[in-house]
Amino acid sequence: MKNIIILSVGICYLLFFQNNSNAQVFSWQQKADYGGGETYDPFWFTINGKAYVGAGISLGGSPQTVIYKQDFWEFDPSANVWTQKANFLGSGRYGARGFAINGFGYAGTGWTPAATSSFYKYDPSLNMWSPITSFLGSARYTATSFELAGKGYIGLGYAPCKNDFWSYDPITDSWAQVASFPGNSRQGASVFTIGLKAYVGLGACTGSLFNDFASYDPINNTWLPIASFPGGARNGAYSFSIDHYGFVGLGFDYASTGNPFDFFSDFWMYDEVADSWSLIPVNFPGKARVQGMYFTLNNKGYLGLGSDTIFYTHYLTDVWEFNFTPSSINELNHTPFYASSVFPNPASEFITLQLNGKQNLLAKDVIEIQNTAGRIVYHHELLSPSEKTILDVSNFSNGIHVLTVKRNNTIVALNKFVVSTN
Repeated sequence: MKNIIILSVGICYLLFFQNNSNAQVFSWQQKADYGGGETYDPFWFTINGKAYVGAGISLGGSPQTVIYKQDFWEFDPSANVWTQKANFLGSGRYGARGFAINGFGYAGTGWTPAATSSFYKYDPSLNMWSPITSFLGSARYTATSFELAGKGYIGLGYAPCKNDFWSYDPITDSWAQVASFPGNSRQGASVFTIGLKAYVGLGACTGSLFNDFASYDPINNTWLPIASFPGGARNGAYSFSIDHYGFVGLGFDYASTGNPFDFFSDFWMYDEVADSWSLIPVNFPGKARVQGMYFTLNNKGYLGLGSDTIFYTHYLTDVWEFNFTPSSINELNHTPFYASSVFPNPASEFITLQLNGKQNLLAKDVIEIQNTAGRIVYHHELLSPSEKTILDVSNFSNGIHVLTVKRNNTIVALNKFVVSTN
């Protein structure tokens, strides 16, 4: 039997989804409004537990005109405060995209009002922007960007619709073309990252909407189609990842019910292990919207800004925080490949990995452990099947960790465990 309990207190919305003895807790909480005011389609990136958001467009004057913005802001989630930083060095623009690598932010492309390839680097310690090599692909806006394994990636977008992808290497300040997205060319796609993979999907192109998704592996430079998004094709959706789950929602479609667009308030959760989507049983409590900002900080999702009107005549300034919490250790462990276990769980000093049944570890199997930020904190290739699998976790940070066993670059066992040194 399932029970759903919704609590609404002030501007914090909690939902407990209960199934027998297990429960999942979802919560939305409104945070401080964006310091830059009402903004549509800015760029963003995160560095050392803080988010940075800039550019975009706003509306002002009488009669109302579009303002191409250059302002740039830092968000500190612990203090719930926005602080203005040095203006973006490039010309004002919307539809630009950004990523962060090794403590520096990068942002570029966009509409100025013309498609541009210019790109810039931000140093938070100096609060200073500097130009870098322009994006090597064709000029575009409303592209899709992410960071994986020390490189930035940008692709898709419009001017006209694209399906190519490019990587940026900060060491050589150079761009290189990588494998193209396997689906149709598009703009306004959504992306989230889990571990060492990026998941890209949705979007639109000249009246066509898409609901397909694919994962990108930077090590092998390959795309793999995954389960299509079941919430309906849409453009300009918001997305982020928490604890090895992806979350996607909001956005709009081209409806045939009288309005050019229908806006969505739903959110869906993607399980990378099961390759499946499930609807979160509570809608986003703010205004339905399109083309704002979204990111993950400290294992929490954040979204905000964008437009809530069908002809982009009104922009938003509100910002929301999303929390997802499994209720029990038992719920965290699901092993869809080889049955396996990690014990003790929780652990404070050592864990033991054990494959159950008749399965055995083999030489060259790779054991990896990632923390909740998706960072690999342990990596070891077995030298022989008889090697002991007792692992020291005493120096790990408290919280949820994910242990995988890979064989020929394929995950064959997965377990989640909790480190608790208190």
